Amino acid sequence: GTYLVNRNDLESTLVHLLVTHGVVLRPHKFLTRCVVCNGLIQAVHDATRKAKIFATNRAPSSVLEDDFNVYQCNGCGQGYWWSERPTSSASRVKGQATRLFEICLVGGVPVWNEDQ
Repeated sequence: GTYLVNRNDLESTLVHLLVTHGVVLRPHKFLTRCVVCNGLIQAVHDATRKAKIFATNRAPSSVLEDDFNVYQCNGCGQGYWWSERPTSSASRVKGQATRLFEICLVGGVPVWNEDQ
């Protein structure tokens, strides 16, 4: 089937689509998949691996000065680093995901109970 998307109210459209198709949100899985290949993103703790990820992904020099949480996709090797600075792309993504999650909760989209 098809669905007419109201571009002036994307948030309500998202909620309606999720509820209509029986989607259950699983917040513990948010931001855990690679945007390149959909592999799992895993934490990297080894300093040598972190440095290699920064070099491979052409991280700006400012990244090297801070102690970032670093992650890597277990499929394609894509590197990610996390910053809580409000101007960082990671922080903006987390903020947007949080905002959309709150909209979904208010709209009645069910959430998976991890105790089940």
